[in-house]
Amino acid sequence: METKVALEKSQKMPVEPASGTSRKTVEDICKTYGLDIDTVMAGFVAHKIRASADMTLRTIAEQNNIGTEEIYAVILKTSPAPGTATVTPGENKAQPNNRAPSGLGRMTLDDVCRTYNINLNAALERLAGKGITALSGDKMSQISDKYDITRRELYEIMK
Repeated sequence: METKVALEKSQKMPVEPASGTSRKTVEDICKTYGLDIDTVMAGFVAHKIRASADMTLRTIAEQNNIGTEEIYAVILKTSPAPGTATVTPGENKAQPNNRAPSGLGRMTLDDVCRTYNINLNAALERLAGKGITALSGDKMSQISDKYDITRRELYEIMK
């Protein structure tokens, strides 16, 4: 007996945001268009935009005093170019990123945790387990210098 299965259409991120996009979270947009959430969040950091995956584009825009279209443009820059492989919604085919995000040294522990969706208390516990004492407001650069480790190593411990 043959079973027919309906396949979901792959979606490419449109150049112009669809109506209601500003009310969607970054996570929802990434799932819809098959984007790697870490890449999108790194794009925000590179553009000095404070955000977390569970925030709506409108909230991010308001907190950063910029328009939602600018937030959307940053996300669009991280999406696959036209003609490249697309991903079925909800399925992430992105290769793991073995590099720590850039710009970590300027961020506090709290900034990193919010930006990369890391539980702050769990991160502080992981750091303490490695003998690293830090507060949420400490800059990553200060901590890495104090304990003579790279920012990447610090980030990896926190994840």
